Amino acid sequence: MPLSKKKLTYEHKMKIGKANLGKKNGMWKGNNVGYFPLHEWIKKRKPKPKFCEKCKIRKSYDLANISGNYKRDVNDFEYLCRKCHMNEDGRLKKLQGFNDNKRINAEEKKKRYKIYCQKNREKIRLKYKRWYEKNKIKKLNKGKQK
Repeated sequence: MPLSKKKLTYEHKMKIGKANLGKKNGMWKGNNVGYFPLHEWIKKRKPKPKFCEKCKIRKSYDLANISGNYKRDVNDFEYLCRKCHMNEDGRLKKLQGFNDNKRINAEEKKKRYKIYCQKNREKIRLKYKRWYEKNKIKKLNKGKQK
């Protein structure tokens, strides 16, 4: 009788599953694993604490790599809250700096626009006059078609 037609017992399925675990599995990549599969592998093997491992105040959400080298080592990862994770990676400082630069650029843009308007007042007036006349003609043409 072929194996596909034969019903397997629970014990037999467990033996097959254990025989294909880890390095014995044909899909095993070792340390060449990708970012997300590595995180899943660590999550299965490292218990998640109730609080952040660094500040011990907030709930831990992120699984953070300590060394920066993504390798299959459970001790090279820690569970952190979002704030501690962003501090460790340096992303919080970059984000705060980005917001400061954005504000400065917006103020600088306003100043430049004001100077541009003062220098080119006549050009802007003619531009809007042409636009108004063009749209006025379009409105009249629409009225004639109806």
